[in-house]
Amino acid sequence: MMHRRIRRAAAAALIVLGCVITVGAALLVTGRLGVVITSGISMNPVYYQGDLIVVAKQSSYQIGDIAAYHIPGTRIVALHRIIAGDATGFVFKGDNNQSIDPAHPTARDLVGRAVLHVAGAGRWMKTLSSPSVLGAVAFLLVGTGSTVIATRRRKRRKRRVTMARTQTRPSWAVSPAGMSRPTRTVLLVSAVAAVLGLAVGVLAFTKPTNNSVMVSEPSPGKATFSYSAIVPPSAAYDSTVVNSPDPVFRRLTNSVDLHISYQGQPGRIGITADLSTVGGWHSSITLAEPTQFTADTVDTGVQLDLTALQARADAAAAATGIPAGQVSITLAAPVVSADGGVFTPKILMTLTPLELTLAGDPAGLIVTNTATTINSGTQPNQLGALGIQTPVQTVRIAASVLLAGGLLVALLTLFINRKTPAPDEAQIITSRYGHLLADVEPLAVIPGRPVVVASFATLAKVAERAGLFVLHWTSDGRTTYVVFDDTSTYEYRTTEQPSGPPSNTDGAT
Repeated sequence: MMHRRIRRAAAAALIVLGCVITVGAALLVTGRLGVVITSGISMNPVYYQGDLIVVAKQSSYQIGDIAAYHIPGTRIVALHRIIAGDATGFVFKGDNNQSIDPAHPTARDLVGRAVLHVAGAGRWMKTLSSPSVLGAVAFLLVGTGSTVIATRRRKRRKRRVTMARTQTRPSWAVSPAGMSRPTRTVLLVSAVAAVLGLAVGVLAFTKPTNNSVMVSEPSPGKATFSYSAIVPPSAAYDSTVVNSPDPVFRRLTNSVDLHISYQGQPGRIGITADLSTVGGWHSSITLAEPTQFTADTVDTGVQLDLTALQARADAAAAATGIPAGQVSITLAAPVVSADGGVFTPKILMTLTPLELTLAGDPAGLIVTNTATTINSGTQPNQLGALGIQTPVQTVRIAASVLLAGGLLVALLTLFINRKTPAPDEAQIITSRYGHLLADVEPLAVIPGRPVVVASFATLAKVAERAGLFVLHWTSDGRTTYVVFDDTSTYEYRTTEQPSGPPSNTDGAT
């Protein structure tokens, strides 16, 4: 009885393990779970290159979560931390990066939140999921399983030959593989998982993991303009400092400080001003020569002399005979990045003899680069089924999990079945026909009634047809089963001694 319980518990544990493996592989393929193998140093010291991160889809995401998202226009996945925003647009930043990510993905764009981290596992996962290693593992596991099965069969044949010399065992007393039903169920499930993993793996490993594509990527860059001026105390302002976007009244000052804060790729930055009037006159002025900067951010600025700018426009008006009137000033900070990209953020201001004002919405003081660049790169190749697109690398991992998991569960099942004593004939009968059995004291043969010696299967059919119990007892190491109908006695005796304690040890038939 104890061996039977151990076997059932082991079978249940293996079934649970097989289900976990199968469900995990299914979640990977359907996209509810994702696997990210890190590269680069953007998330140091939380993650390092070659780490394996499992991410899971969430109903909501919070600031502080580490999450993966698809970079817009590509199938490349970034794994960074959410530092601001909401489901309509999150702000991401690598813990080891100086600047924020240029993309602001929505909740729909997120692959999932990091839920499991295995340091360094990405390197060996890539190795284990290669065709050569996976094939070698499958060969070793199948070969080992075949050896175990062959050994069991040789022992079983030897045992049957020995028993045949002394007694005959009915063909129904032992299952075809000498295994219990739970064991056969586990083997069937694991075999299906392994075959499915092998089939999917063959398909996935015939496809490249990446495709060469021309990728359209947003160009990084953001400039924030601001201006300020020192004025004497007056009723025009509440303090002696004027800050953008308030107008600057020229009766109080003609000197304005322009500030520019830039975030983006390193390069060179300068400051220019384009003057124009309604009469068609225009002129360009270099306010600050381009200077080199090597960080991802730079702060620069220049002082605007409103009197000099007005004088430039008045001189042009005197030459053309057309009054200058209102002067439009376009202030620009052209940035040339190290890779040759050009970003020219601008703001428009209006200059009159009385004031300098910002033209347009104050939100225009923040200018983001809207240009895109076309680069040659790679993106993950995908396999599709039932409307679900899954990266080939993820399918390879899921197939490897299914194949290795199925073979592992099968080997564990065979090993446990090998170490667990096989049930004897009486135990098999009890487990299958226990509802028909009644334990009694040894009974004597009823004189004058014919005794029919039959197989237990025949006794079971007679009992079920007549609504009778199969009476049984144990004596001299053998269990006797009888069914009494109206005219005959049907009898069957086991050919081996039960492994458990006998029900009765005295008496005779």
